Amino acid sequence: MNRFQDAAGVVVAVDRVSTVIYGTVRTVPEITIESITAEVPDIAADLLDDTIDALDGAGLLRRRAEGRLSLNAIGKRAHEEGCVPELVFGEAFILEKYSPAVVHLIVRTVEGDERGGPAS
Repeated sequence: MNRFQDAAGVVVAVDRVSTVIYGTVRTVPEITIESITAEVPDIAADLLDDTIDALDGAGLLRRRAEGRLSLNAIGKRAHEEGCVPELVFGEAFILEKYSPAVVHLIVRTVEGDERGGPAS
């Protein structure tokens, strides 16, 4: 089991909150935390707060005063490309998520030399 499986609830929360925020067409690039809470009432308040901090830290939104969040094109694009968790959790998450799909091939040339590299 990897460390992100231990924190699966956080990964799922990041993905769900991203969908609430960026999965809807908005006329104003802003949303309130209260409206997010209404959309995902099963996410605990402290987990929601940590999730918003993580999205803010990754530059996918900006926390503003009075429970408001400013949205941006980077967050929208990341959601559309399905890579929000990768951006939020970084290289360690990417390596753990995709490493089972990577192999290292070694072949012998006609001269007898070995050559190799990763393939996915």
